Amino acid sequence: MKYYHLFSGHFVAIIPVDHHLSDRVELELDDLAGEKILLMDNNWCPPEQLKLQETIRKKVDDLDISYVNDVEIVSLMVKAGLGITVMPSFVAIEKADEIKAVKLNYPAPLDYGLVCRKDEAEQTPWSSPSARSCRNRRKGCDFCLGAV
Repeated sequence: MKYYHLFSGHFVAIIPVDHHLSDRVELELDDLAGEKILLMDNNWCPPEQLKLQETIRKKVDDLDISYVNDVEIVSLMVKAGLGITVMPSFVAIEKADEIKAVKLNYPAPLDYGLVCRKDEAEQTPWSSPSARSCRNRRKGCDFCLGAV
């Protein structure tokens, strides 16, 4: 297998722009105490995000937690002022007049890339059979559609 690194990121809190934490440059997990938190359902959550969510759930006091299973829905819920969520920076979509991504002080390696078989490694990664197979299975995937 050959891995093509695309980019790295970090975790952010997605916050409504009128929220008292939205003017911060970085947040500690304890800053989330007493907040309404919107977490991704465990079945829809990547492993590193699941670890972060479990850490928040166990170590941060006085949380009002709801679970969501769709990134678009959770973004709409944040925009509506229903809570704060956490996600990788490369997934977060900031809308300057509605929601803001604030870096979380939570050390976790977040790397995003493409893996293909070694016999495909000499091809352009996006034209490899592995990438085509991915695109065929994930017709709605924004990353795959953007990489075509």
